[in-house]
Parts: sequence; C-alpha cells; structure tokens
Amino acid sequence: MVKLLVKNFIMVPLFNVLIDRQDQQYGEDEEGIQFNQAIDFYFLRDDLKVANVVPEVGDIILYQEGYYGTRYCRKSILGRKKPIVS
Repeated sequence: MVKLLVKNFIMVPLFNVLIDRQDQQYGEDEEGIQFNQAIDFYFLRDDLKVANVVPEVGDIILYQEGYYGTRYCRKSILGRKKPIVS
C-alpha cells in the first residue's frame, strides 16, 4: 500500500511598506539580556484591499528574519491614506 503525502502551502502576502525603526535596546533583568526594538510599519491601504487583508492587533510581521507582533493598528494618520501597524 502506497501512501501519498500531501502538503498544503499558505501563500504569504508581500507588501510594499515604509518602515520607521528605532535603535536596538539591550535591557537586562532577572531573565537575562532582553532584546527590544520599536518599529512602525506603514502599509498602503490600496495594497491591503487588493489582497483582502485587514491588519489586526496580534498579527505577526516577518522582517529581516525577525518576528514582530502588532500592538496597535490605525487606519490613517493625519489624513494620510496609509494605515500604521506597530
């Protein structure tokens, strides 16, 4: 009997993005050295609409082999057409 192995791949959407990042911080506490870096991602609303993607708090963003969790999402800033995800 032959078993076929079927793999499902999820296509991850790629977007043009403006990135505003701050300097890396290496704080130390009882657990050891902690790596922190504040970073803001600005996406074009039209790109998100075409891909049918709605950013939500808790989403994970992969950037330069690092994973960043979103803490808040805003639809626009000062009348701009770009939502911000940080």
